[in-house]
Amino acid sequence: MPPGDTRCFRTGRKAASGPGLPSRRQRSGSGRKRCMDCPFGSVSRRWITDAPGGDHSMKSKRASSAVRGVQAVWSLALLAGCGDDGLTQGQAFSSPEGWVLGDPYANAIGPGTSSPVLGADSALGGPDEQSAIVLGLLNTALVLDMGEGEEGTGDLSVYYSGVSIGIVTHVDFLRTDGSLISSGLLHLAKIRGGKQVTDVAYSAAPTPYRYVRLRGLLAVPYAVDAVEAASIVTQGAEG
Repeated sequence: MPPGDTRCFRTGRKAASGPGLPSRRQRSGSGRKRCMDCPFGSVSRRWITDAPGGDHSMKSKRASSAVRGVQAVWSLALLAGCGDDGLTQGQAFSSPEGWVLGDPYANAIGPGTSSPVLGADSALGGPDEQSAIVLGLLNTALVLDMGEGEEGTGDLSVYYSGVSIGIVTHVDFLRTDGSLISSGLLHLAKIRGGKQVTDVAYSAAPTPYRYVRLRGLLAVPYAVDAVEAASIVTQGAEG
């Protein structure tokens, strides 16, 4: 095909003009080229030309557009992951292990937790609709570690669910070595769906407790979402 020759992409017909013949390639009102021989009677979307560098230029433009699209998507993903300030307003700074520094919730499962407790890890951290199940078996206990430097010094709030009848059990407050400081009554009221919270009095305040042990009841299972100390040692030091 001679240089500069142009063909319709639909029909492949040559859009050349000669002496005394009307041009077979005209521009429409919108500025696009129209093939006079095109049986479709519509404006062709593009013209195929053998002009030097024409096809290469088209490919380069497409490649550049693709690169710009990828860069835009990547930038949006970074912004979505970081947010405006990197942290949601009111969110506390977290340690590398993923736990919140100076928080009043349990950080780990303590020694002495019974095997009949299902999903004990679900009782860690704040309330999140994920619960550990304390089965109604003899001598069942869920022991939770409040964390080193985050020992509780006040009453304990227990977030619970799954109680079909009102029950009363005990919570033991333990030192770092596992010895007993005091015990308090855990009243679990009957609830119909959802979560509920109850407070267990800590009579030995402000003596710090490292662990709390929630006892099970025979034939009466219940679910624990989280435990929260009313005050902890770091709060006392700051005050």
